[in-house]
Amino acid sequence: MKCFVCGRDSVGEVCNSCIRDEQGFFNRDYQFKEGLLVKRKEDLRLNITNARVNGIAFVSPYENGMNSKVDNFNHWIGAVDSVGETVMNKIPAPYLHIKVPGGMERYLIFPQLGDADAVRGAVDKAKAAKMAAPAMAPVYTVPTPAAFPTAAVAPATPAPAPALDPAKQEKLDKLNVLLSSGILTQEEYNEEKTKLGL
Repeated sequence: MKCFVCGRDSVGEVCNSCIRDEQGFFNRDYQFKEGLLVKRKEDLRLNITNARVNGIAFVSPYENGMNSKVDNFNHWIGAVDSVGETVMNKIPAPYLHIKVPGGMERYLIFPQLGDADAVRGAVDKAKAAKMAAPAMAPVYTVPTPAAFPTAAVAPATPAPAPALDPAKQEKLDKLNVLLSSGILTQEEYNEEKTKLGL
């Protein structure tokens, strides 16, 4: 997988190098408690930076939180499609609608977090400040043999033939004409040339 920020190889949507360079806009750790008599407690977290959103939330394929489970998440900031507010178990809950390039879509729901406007504002600021690809160090690649410079090598030219006497040159010219016109075969031409001592 490639990092969505800089394009380097990455295990997740954002590589470790970009994570080290990110700038935070929102960070909240809190405990979700369900019911008047506490029946259930979940530690939830939302962190929004100019590179990604990550934390622990109720993750659901539906906006209303049906079939949700508490899970870790870590997405590129560009995958946040929208920020909204829903009611989950009669509790107001802001959510992040995630659409990852490649087709995955889901909702990250934060019951009892409150202040959906603060979350929306943080996402807007983070997207506006979205990380540009940092100046990357040149990546060394092994060049292919075609990439190696080669010295220009002139084609081998035969050594100039010693000058023939005019009588032999005239006979050689006639043999060349007979060969090119098809009267002599290559074998006959070579035999005649040998007879001339060429």
